[in-house]
Amino acid sequence: MQWTSAELPDLVQMKSASAETGRLHLMNLTDWTAHTASGYAQAGIGILVRPSHKLCRLTFRADASYTFRHMIDTPSVPGTVPWSRACNRGTLRLVAQRVNPVTGAFETDLQRSVPLWADSAATGSTLFADGGHGTYPGADPGLSVLGGSADTFALWFIASVFVGKEDHYRTNRTICQANLDCAVPAMWVEQTPLS
Repeated sequence: MQWTSAELPDLVQMKSASAETGRLHLMNLTDWTAHTASGYAQAGIGILVRPSHKLCRLTFRADASYTFRHMIDTPSVPGTVPWSRACNRGTLRLVAQRVNPVTGAFETDLQRSVPLWADSAATGSTLFADGGHGTYPGADPGLSVLGGSADTFALWFIASVFVGKEDHYRTNRTICQANLDCAVPAMWVEQTPLS
């Protein structure tokens, strides 16, 4: 399965997710012309699981590598104008959704977030850019949820990038951007019987 979040106003976004290749790409940028803007760009790939035991613990894990780049540029403003503010952050999320037997819809049952970075600037003139890379899971234990043979789960690996800004000056505007790329060659679920 694959999924990308909806478009949001005052943000310039590019999002892609491919269950075929295991690739996720996000670019999230505040619109230079907007005074305020904030929101998430998200993309995920997932698997459907129907437990084979009457009651068991499902442990969902993924192998992933990621690279990210982010930038905040809050320009100088006159002394009588409040400083511009901006922030960006990136996370990896593991999400378990379970089918509601009454409605038939998937509902979020459990989720876990792994922060990659979080930066902010609230000065009159700041340009800050950074980047990095890494692998998942490292020491992260994955996501564990209880279920049984009557359940159906959608288990997701989601890349998420937030950007936000607040400007008070018409001439100079803040730029806040973040990019996150993930390669997910494998996802798996371990079932441990409990009855």
